[in-house]
Amino acid sequence: MRHNSHKYAGVPLDNPIFNRRAARNDISKAQLAVRSQQLAVTQTVQAKYEFVFRRRFPISTAGSRCNSENGRF
Repeated sequence: MRHNSHKYAGVPLDNPIFNRRAARNDISKAQLAVRSQQLAVTQTVQAKYEFVFRRRFPISTAGSRCNSENGRF
C-alpha cells in the first residue's frame, strides 16, 4: 500500500491580511481620526482664548475705551 504524503493546504487570497483595499481604508480612517482629534483640540484652545479675551475685554467697556476724536482704541 502506498501512502499519499503530499497533502495541500490552501489559503484564500481575499484574507484581510493580504487585502490592500482594506489596509488602505484602515489607514485612511486612522488619518481621518487623527485630523478630527487635532481639530477638536484646536477648537477647544480657541474657545478658551475667546473666553479669556471676553473676560478681560468685555464688550460693554469697549466703547468707553474708544477715543471719540480719532475712533481708535
